[in-house]
Amino acid sequence: MQEKVWKIDKETGLLKLRSGVVVAFFLPAPIDSVVTQIRSALEDYLKRLPPDVLRWSSVGAGSEEWRAVNKNTFRRCFDQLDAEAARKRSLTYFELRDGEQAGDAPGYGVLVLGNRVDPDFPNERGVVQFHYPSDVLEPDLLESFVADMVSMAETLPFISGYASPALFCASPEAWREARATVKRYPGYDLQDNSNGCSEIADRVRGARWLTFLGPELVKELGGPVKVRRSLPEPITVTPVGHGLMVRTSIAPDLFDVSRNPDISSMKALAELLEPVTLFDEGAIYCTEFAGQDDDLLRHWERRFLDI
Repeated sequence: MQEKVWKIDKETGLLKLRSGVVVAFFLPAPIDSVVTQIRSALEDYLKRLPPDVLRWSSVGAGSEEWRAVNKNTFRRCFDQLDAEAARKRSLTYFELRDGEQAGDAPGYGVLVLGNRVDPDFPNERGVVQFHYPSDVLEPDLLESFVADMVSMAETLPFISGYASPALFCASPEAWREARATVKRYPGYDLQDNSNGCSEIADRVRGARWLTFLGPELVKELGGPVKVRRSLPEPITVTPVGHGLMVRTSIAPDLFDVSRNPDISSMKALAELLEPVTLFDEGAIYCTEFAGQDDDLLRHWERRFLDI
């Protein structure tokens, strides 16, 4: 891992860009069918956090700003995970984050979002996403972190999911500044999964350090045995919950292109997943990272396939 990315807006003091770790699971619709499992995963996540680290919240479909966490915040979040209420609600949504001020790019944080089934949006799925600081990837914490991810995956009925070093962007300028970083370090993930879940369907977002494949994806890829045989060492394939976890290496690599990195493991996984990967991701296309530039987006999405 390289030195952490940490950029502050000089005018506002906003922490606009930072590195960390993202863990995202895409879940079947409707959201009310999986809120019990989300609740369990959320409870596990919260137990592992430093005390009072989550300071800002955005709760409910009508929320348009960050509010300071208070004694009622967590009750309101868990109320969103009541199955009967979620069944009646058009949108189930909340986010919690740390940060010195509202809107800072997160170190710790959680996003839960999902809808009822809508025939007009057949590719829409739910998402539960957790943020972590880069420290969880330190050698003495790494295996405990992976064990926690396995525990989450065993709880959640995921369609797909992943864990990866990531850049978190809190302003349009930050998305633009991320271009140079991911060009040098293609191992970083960039995501806007709160919008991307509307188009993910039964796909993956490509090869990541940890990739979770639900049963339908495993079947589409030819079954567990074929998945294992298609991937060389040191990649490991492990049954987790109702699917598989593919781990490309012991620790994640950012693949510093200035040092001629060995990307063979990530390339092998990307090639296996290519038929089930979401390309031309509209959520990223519409950010300032891609700037509605098809070539730039395509280059980033295929960064392990075309090298």
